[in-house]
Amino acid sequence: MTASGPWLEIPLADYEGHMALPEIGQAQMLAGELESTVRQYSPKAVAVIGCAGGNGFDRLVGTRARRIVGNDINPAYVEATRRHYAQEIPGLELYTADIQCSVSGCAAVDLLYAALMSHSGMGEIPRL
Repeated sequence: MTASGPWLEIPLADYEGHMALPEIGQAQMLAGELESTVRQYSPKAVAVIGCAGGNGFDRLVGTRARRIVGNDINPAYVEATRRHYAQEIPGLELYTADIQCSVSGCAAVDLLYAALMSHSGMGEIPRL
């Protein structure tokens, strides 16, 4: 199944600009929650579903996490994340996938972070 929908049309700069607006504050909140959760549980492997341009990946540098997996529906977002974090995060795994169909690379992680995902209207959640 080919992914479609608005997330393939929104430029990363527009998405990140919106998320970082002080009146929105989601970028800071998402990164902070990811960092807090990783520090609390010290997972060795983390998957971020809906990673966009690397939502919170900067907060994972220097943690116990040795395997970081990012998954997003938008291939341009995934490539931007690869360009930005490939040197900073050794062994970074990035996948383009629609989570309504499949989730790639997440089967062997200790923490699955899917902060902006909603089950409503998605039908059955794929098994890892």
